[in-house]
Amino acid sequence: MASRLRQLMSRTVRYSIDGGVRLADDAGVSRSLVARILTGDCSPSYRAVAGVLAALEADLGVRIDGRDMLSFTGDFPTTVCELVRCRGCPRCRRHKNMSALPARREGSEPLPLEKRV
Repeated sequence: MASRLRQLMSRTVRYSIDGGVRLADDAGVSRSLVARILTGDCSPSYRAVAGVLAALEADLGVRIDGRDMLSFTGDFPTTVCELVRCRGCPRCRRHKNMSALPARREGSEPLPLEKRV
C-alpha cells in the first residue's frame, strides 16, 4: 500500500521532527502502526486512518480525504502541495509563477551578493 504520510508529516510543525511518536500518541494508535504505515507494510483499519487524519488535520488546518494519504495503486487525486495549500515550497516555485508567492515583509531586504555565502 502506498502512503504519503511522511510527506504530509513533513509539512506540519508538530510532526516534522520525531513525528511518528507524536502522531501515534495524538491519533490514539500504536507507534508500530504509524511506522508500518510510513513504510507501506500494512493495510490499516478505518479507525486507525481516521485517527491519523484527524491529528494531521488539526495541525495543518485543512480537511484531508483518506484517498489523499493511502492508495493501493500509488495514484493520488491531488498533489501534497495542493492538499496542504502550499504557498511557496521549492517544489512549487519551480512550477508556479513567482508572483503567486506571499509578499516580502516590510523592511526585509535580500543580502547583497558580496555578503551571501
